[in-house]
Amino acid sequence: MNNEQYLVTSYFTVAVLSALTALVTFRCLGRSFTSIVEAAPWRGFPALLRRLFPAGLLLLSLAGFFSVTYFSCKRSTYEEVIRDRAYLVQVNQQQISMSLWDLAIAVLLWAAIAAGIMAITWRGGKEPGEH
Repeated sequence: MNNEQYLVTSYFTVAVLSALTALVTFRCLGRSFTSIVEAAPWRGFPALLRRLFPAGLLLLSLAGFFSVTYFSCKRSTYEEVIRDRAYLVQVNQQQISMSLWDLAIAVLLWAAIAAGIMAITWRGGKEPGEH
């Protein structure tokens, strides 16, 4: 496989892995998040958050992936980018790293939302998961 084929293959592979990681995260956290959100005292708000949760994880994971570019100060043309296989591997590693970083940030943001809902429902005397 030449470097150009590697670039295309690895780019789409890392993009799919980023999306799958977000979906696995959603599968692991979805039920817990839904049970917490259901305790929110506002009408329609739980349904909105349930819909936004998977999309938020997926979009932030892919945003991290897309934030990494192949062009740098030393490589300004496509030919310079595909010349060095080690550089392509390094960029793939950066894409994976940024995707996981942004996914971790997304989980922390959703955890903050869940914590806020839990604090509000606790003040109201209603346990999370109780309807």
